[in-house]
Formats: sequence, structure tokens, C-alpha cells
Amino acid sequence: MKHTTTIRDLLREHLEHNRLTLERFSRITGINRGTLSSILNVRSPKPLSIGQLDRITGGMGYDEGTLYELFVDECFHQAAPHWRRLRPFLMRCASLGKTECIRMVIGQLLDDLAHVPGIYDTAGLMYEEGYLAEASILYECVAESEKYSHSERLAMSQYRIFLIACRLQDRPADAAIRFIPYRFRLPEDCVMDGLWNLAEQFAAAGRWDDAYRYAVELEELAQAMSPYRDGSMKGRMRSKTTGEERIPAVYYARSQLLKGSVLVELGDLEGARRCMAVCREMSWGKDSGGGASSAVRMLKTMAEGKLLELDLLEGCRESLAPYVEFLRRHPQEAEDGVSNILRAAVEHHYNVDEELSEFSHLIHVGWMTERGGSLPEKGRMRSRARLYYYYAAYLIAGKKCKEGFEFLLHSVRFARESGMQDIMLQCMFLYEEHRDEAGTMQTQFKSTYALYRKETEHICSSGCKEELTVLQNG
Repeated sequence: MKHTTTIRDLLREHLEHNRLTLERFSRITGINRGTLSSILNVRSPKPLSIGQLDRITGGMGYDEGTLYELFVDECFHQAAPHWRRLRPFLMRCASLGKTECIRMVIGQLLDDLAHVPGIYDTAGLMYEEGYLAEASILYECVAESEKYSHSERLAMSQYRIFLIACRLQDRPADAAIRFIPYRFRLPEDCVMDGLWNLAEQFAAAGRWDDAYRYAVELEELAQAMSPYRDGSMKGRMRSKTTGEERIPAVYYARSQLLKGSVLVELGDLEGARRCMAVCREMSWGKDSGGGASSAVRMLKTMAEGKLLELDLLEGCRESLAPYVEFLRRHPQEAEDGVSNILRAAVEHHYNVDEELSEFSHLIHVGWMTERGGSLPEKGRMRSRARLYYYYAAYLIAGKKCKEGFEFLLHSVRFARESGMQDIMLQCMFLYEEHRDEAGTMQTQFKSTYALYRKETEHICSSGCKEELTVLQNG
């Protein structure tokens, strides 16, 4: 289909070829005969709406969206671009995944920066409707074209690009780094959300120092925005963008939990205990009603579970039974919880076979399902890699080496797929420690690490390269 062809040319050809009158085509499409006549008027054709275009496309026997490239030309060349036509068209393109049409429209709109506000508003509609990849295209254009570096619109565009990258697992770390300079330029009601999402993203990527930094910023901001510590919960606001309430007490509790979790990973169990205790003892929100106090209560319950976890990691075997009971009541915590039980068992030489039997489905059923080639979403890969690493360590410590090395390879697979270098190195050290017991599986480990070393050559530190080279060479 040549680009010089117009929608009206095709319609006239279709009517002539099929010997259709306007009256007949009107019945086929549901478009008024007079409207069709006005659309086909040679001297002063009536502009098409996207709804009329879809009906005409269907009436001509074409698939949805077939004529959208021609409609782009019509929007810009046969009439002045107007958001009353452009916005419904862009939303329709998003619903059909016609990203190339979206890029064509935006590329022409950016010849006039006066269209940037309209692009931004349309991106917001796409984001709310769940067309994330399409919204990201528009937000990227706003970010590149916004002339005021301190504008709220620029900050929100960078934030939404970051959130979309996290949701779609499309280089979220890169998007996070781009967003960081704008985090305090967001609307006041979004800043706590921004800091929370930054801290969570860096924690998910195993970048503990960065995760801790933004958790501390969240803690300080929540404190500054909540001068009321008597339980009145007057320190709350309603988001202008989502309408949801932003309650500093909730974010303060989240910051304490996240700080504590990060400190566990950094080996500071005492510091982690202080954070969990602060969260558990919070009195904020005790007199408030609704979701606020409910959310704080849930976070305090999570802190109680984390304190049991810390007891276990410090060698208190008596905390195992209450911790298992906690995981029964909160099954969403079970995967990470089982990893913690296994870690404690390895570090303090516990036998936890009986306790593991209750959660065997998390390990064995998940493993058998995923062996076939499918992987869980990347957001869960770190948790899965960690679980399999500690289960492998537990099995190897119990002299079940063959099964242990199978799970260690599985951990490697998840860690490599999700780019978790710290877990990859943990797996490597465990393998090196027990290399002589790996038998014929040594070849698999060497080839896996050789592949990983090649994939990460441009980012791996020299020390990491040396370790991987040692492993590869045997």
C-alpha cells in the first residue's frame, strides 16, 4: 500500500469494485449515508474520526488497524493536528499494540513543543489503562523534549518510565539510575512512593548499599511529614495522581522493615534487630481507622516474624517452631522464610528435615515445573535462586551431594538469568569448596560459568573475573 494513497481513495475503489452504493455501505458500517458522502466529498472532505475509520476498515474487510498509517497522514496533512482526534487515535493504537503508528504521530507532534502537555496527558491515560509499553514511548518523548529541567512534568515522566521498566522488567536498574536525580522533584504526594520503589528495586537487584540509602531517605521523609506521634495520624495526604492516601506512618514502617532486611544481607544482625524492633513497637496510627491502622498492624506483624528470623539466624533453635507457625499464617512469606530456615540450618548445623517437609512443594514441585525450561517472572528469580542455593548447601552439608549439586546448578541458572552476580559468586564458592564431590557435573559448572563470564565481561570487576577464570580452568 503506497503512502500517497488516501483512505478515501481506497474507499472509492472498494465501492466501485464491489458495486456498492453509499446506502448499502451505510448499512454495512452503521455510518449515516450523509456522513459517508461528506467524508468522500472531493472539495472539502469531512475529517474522519477513529470510530468511523474502524467501521470503514471493517466494512471493507480489512483487519483492525490496517489503515492507521494512512490515518496518521490524514491527521497531519489534510487538517491541522488536534488532540480531539489524536488522543482517541493514540489510545486505539495502544489497545492494538500499534507502536509504530504511535511513534509516527509523536515524531510529527514534536516539531511543535506546544504539544508536549498533550503528549504527557495522553501518556497518563495509557498508564492508567495498563498500556505500559506504549505509555513509556510517550513519557520518553516528554523527558527528551521538556525544556524546564526542574519541571514536575519531567520528574513524573522519569518516575513513570522507571515504574514501567520495573513492571515490564525492561532494564529497571538503568531506569532507576535515570530517575534518581528527579526523586525530590516529584509532586509532594509521590515522593515517598518514589523512594520506596527505588529502595525496593535496588534490594531486588542485590545492590544493598543503594537500597539502604533510599530506605534511610524514606525514613527521614516519613518522619518529617509526620509530626504527630500521638496516634492521631493527622500526617496524611491524598495523591493528586491516583486519589490514594499517602500515610507517612505506613512508609516509616516500610522503611524500617527494608532497612532491617538489607542489614541482614550485609551481616549486621544487631542493626537489623534494632530496625525490626522500632517497627514492631510503633504506636503511630493506633487510633486511626480504616486501611491506615490495618496496614501498620500488618507491617508490625511482619516485623515480629523478622525478629524470629533473626533469632534463628543467630543460632536460637527454639525460634524455629514459632517461625514455622508464622510462615503458616503468612504463606506469602514462605519462600523467603524457607531460605532463612535453610541458611540458619547450614550456619548452625541444624537438622530441619521435619520442618522442610511441610514446605517441600516450594522446593520440589516448583523445581520440577521449572526444569522444563520456563522461568518465573524476573521479580521472583532472586528469591528462587536464593532458595535453591541454601537448599543445595543444606543437602551438600548432609552428604546428599548429587541432589545438592543439581539444585546448585538450578540456582546458578536463576541467578544468571536475572543478573544476580552476588548469588552467582556464592554458588561458585560453594562449588569450589566441594568441587571434588561434584563428579561428572564439573563439566556443567565450568561451561555455565564460562558463559556467565562472557555475558558479564563488560561489567564484572577484575576480582570477579579472576574467580570465574579459576573456576572455568578447573
